[in-house]
Amino acid sequence: MKKEGKWRWQYLGKGWQPPEGFTRPEVYRETLARYRRLLERLVDLRERLAELEKVVMGR
Repeated sequence: MKKEGKWRWQYLGKGWQPPEGFTRPEVYRETLARYRRLLERLVDLRERLAELEKVVMGR
């Protein structure tokens, strides 16, 4: 939080729970990891498709 142009930090305590609707950090990390795996797979598939297209078109 910024106050008067400076960052201010406030300790929330060990028992602090995020408001309803917030994504838990572990769920976020799992989702991000899945997204990255899918993105890597997509890039690989596009490269393979481009290679096959060259073979089919005779380039």
